[in-house]
Amino acid sequence: RSVEAPLKKNGGSVVLFSSVAVQQGFTNHAIISSAKGAIEGMTRALAAEFAPSVRVNAIAPSISHSAMAAPMLGKESMRNTLAKSHPLGRVGEADDSAAL
Repeated sequence: RSVEAPLKKNGGSVVLFSSVAVQQGFTNHAIISSAKGAIEGMTRALAAEFAPSVRVNAIAPSISHSAMAAPMLGKESMRNTLAKSHPLGRVGEADDSAAL
């Protein structure tokens, strides 16, 4: 709440991170899905509260090359299967999300 007044006065945007796991329902993702689902709910609520002077959005990237994803992406067959399921035709990179 400490940033609410300056954001509303000067305009601006808030970008939060969610996960495709919220909408897709992956196995072994119950905790991250529920946590990121809460982020999506907060995003909608803050967007309503801060409108029209502040934009509030959440992005939900899919799997990206990272230390956490390394065990899964280390398997070439899995990496290729995941890459084919994405519009970009590849697994994401950290810079992809950072650029948003």
